[in-house]
Amino acid sequence: NLAGGRSLEGGYLIEAGANAILRLPVSAEWNDRIERLIEVHVRRELRVPVRLEVETRSGDDVESSSATAFNISVSGMLIESRIPLRLGDDLDIAFQLPGSETVIRGCGRVVRQATRTQYGVEFYGLEGDGHDLIARFVISGGPD
Repeated sequence: NLAGGRSLEGGYLIEAGANAILRLPVSAEWNDRIERLIEVHVRRELRVPVRLEVETRSGDDVESSSATAFNISVSGMLIESRIPLRLGDDLDIAFQLPGSETVIRGCGRVVRQATRTQYGVEFYGLEGDGHDLIARFVISGGPD
């Protein structure tokens, strides 16, 4: 329990802005998770709304929906989704950057819950030149 009798259950810490919860007892996983949390890279991102199609896979369940990306970087994006997502959910994504007709397709994983409906998604597989297209978009400052 936390101060004030609040429990860790129900996502209280995540809703409050925590990036991760490391539960006791200490495990071998801690080193990797802590390293990712303290390894802060200078990050360039662009806050441009992008409509995208999202297909979530959790176990044997598959659900499709549209979402909006609020910011995008070469490593991932912050999305708002009407369907609830869980940390660790794998996503199939397809979207177009503003000013482009090329559809970028790939996979991402939910790595953070920012609010009740907003999630940080880390890319782990973009098809073709998707990564390069996003990098050029971010460096250019977005659509002209």
